[in-house]
Amino acid sequence: MCDAPAMPAAAPARTRRTLVPNKCVKCKSAQPRVAVRQIRYCKACFVQASVTKFRTAQSKVHRPVGTKTMVAFSGGAASSAMLRLVVDFQNAWRKGTDAEPPYAGLVIGHVDESALFPDVPEDAIRAEAAKTGLVCEIATLEDAFALDTPVLATVARGSDTGSVYAQLVGPADGMSRKARLAALFAGLGSITDKEDMLEIIKTALIADMARRSGCGAVLMGDSATRVAVRAMALTSRGRGFSLPLDVGAEAQWFGRMVVQRPMREFLAKEIAFFNRWTGQQDATVPGFATGLPKSVSIGRLAEAFIVELDRDFASTVSTVCRTLQKLEPREEARTARPCTLC
Repeated sequence: MCDAPAMPAAAPARTRRTLVPNKCVKCKSAQPRVAVRQIRYCKACFVQASVTKFRTAQSKVHRPVGTKTMVAFSGGAASSAMLRLVVDFQNAWRKGTDAEPPYAGLVIGHVDESALFPDVPEDAIRAEAAKTGLVCEIATLEDAFALDTPVLATVARGSDTGSVYAQLVGPADGMSRKARLAALFAGLGSITDKEDMLEIIKTALIADMARRSGCGAVLMGDSATRVAVRAMALTSRGRGFSLPLDVGAEAQWFGRMVVQRPMREFLAKEIAFFNRWTGQQDATVPGFATGLPKSVSIGRLAEAFIVELDRDFASTVSTVCRTLQKLEPREEARTARPCTLC
């Protein structure tokens, strides 16, 4: 016999997850109640899997020590689910004596939209926020006219350098903020323009509340479905350059405020079932395109396109979100001075 060295033992074969027909993929004993991306869960395993997915994603996020976080809460399904998951995650650290809390402090930020949409159930939304026991900062849409950042402006061309600068327009005599808000949206020609202006105002208000509350980070409740829809709408309007800032998992507002979207791992369908099975209350927040045909605005058309495509091809939303994750803003976008108008 030759003295050839013995061959190393073969690595054990990787075990594949076994699937039991007509049973939950996790516990393999209960009847499945929901299918997410062609994976079937029972009620209990689905809720636990959602909590685990959220906490795992948030545990990987770097947060500066001592930075407070604002949870943007509109009262809708996604923000309601996010609020519950965030509060439960924050409270879970108390079970371990040496564990550090995931957030240095939590504050809720809510924008009251009843000036434009009287049917918004504001009392129910505020009551739901109060259940958490957290401080809730509230701003109304008309408060935008009290911000340092102007909303109404005229654009004039500079005579010395040829650059364009903004000249503020003062309010009309005796005109209330609510009347100015109504006049602002009445002067916009299309629902697409109104949706854009509403998004600009809400962003400015949330950022202002976060700064006044001493928060260095903001959590937005954009689901994966919402991210895919916004990406399609923004690209259709020629705003593809801003996708990393508007729909990225983590971005910066005005170069200082860190914005995170922890719900971008969840489909709208997942959020709906999570809220239903955990008893989480959410409100129907109307918009300019609510109840109107899908061709009424670019955003509404993009929503119909993504939802209908995802119905036939279940990986549509996740594919769009993974592609967006690869995008990064250009360096000049990171250091540019904030727009005077928005």
